[in-house]
Amino acid sequence: NIKKFVFDEKKYTLEELNNYRLNNFKGHEDILKLLKNQPIRYGTDNDVIVKLTNEITLCANEVYEKIKNPLNGKYKFGLSSPAYITSSNLPASFDGRKDYDPFLVHISSDKDCLAYTELIQFASKLNYDKHGNVIDYMINPSFISNNFDKMVDFILLSISLGFYQMQMNVIDSETLINAKKNPELYQNLIVRVWGFSAYFNDLPENYKDLLIERALINEGKNN
Repeated sequence: NIKKFVFDEKKYTLEELNNYRLNNFKGHEDILKLLKNQPIRYGTDNDVIVKLTNEITLCANEVYEKIKNPLNGKYKFGLSSPAYITSSNLPASFDGRKDYDPFLVHISSDKDCLAYTELIQFASKLNYDKHGNVIDYMINPSFISNNFDKMVDFILLSISLGFYQMQMNVIDSETLINAKKNPELYQNLIVRVWGFSAYFNDLPENYKDLLIERALINEGKNN
């Protein structure tokens, strides 16, 4: 978004766009919608996106290699941020995410299920020399049962392209919505969260909402 609207199209200055972000896009919902709905974004099989992602991860890794953590150990850079669940104080970002909202997990997409193959294409082009990261899918159980052979082909294709790790939440939006409304009926519901599994009932409300939103988008019900 910065590259497109500031440097290429010169629609906004970087200072203007950053001020909108720092103010949580208040009074500028049109700009928020514009940033959030760009078709070319993280997780898209696009040469510019792949190039920027690799440049940013390499740059970040080089910075962290030069410093020590409080225990005098090394930092390991990755495209994961589970700590925000307990310390969600990060402000809005240029992708159209508002103050304190959850991030998309790992290598994932906020597009519908048609993005499965595109996401693996994107992930296969990332540079994993300095870090390892997880491809994260949200999949409706009926999609697998109705397309079992195609799902097997997809996994085999993914392996042939190459990736570091893959994980899936195989669950539908209706189950998640009901679990949030009636937690006592879903005490044993476990979901995949970043690099670990957790009881759905134990998650922060905003992360429950993120899982529901991802499931709805995956099912084409986000409108």
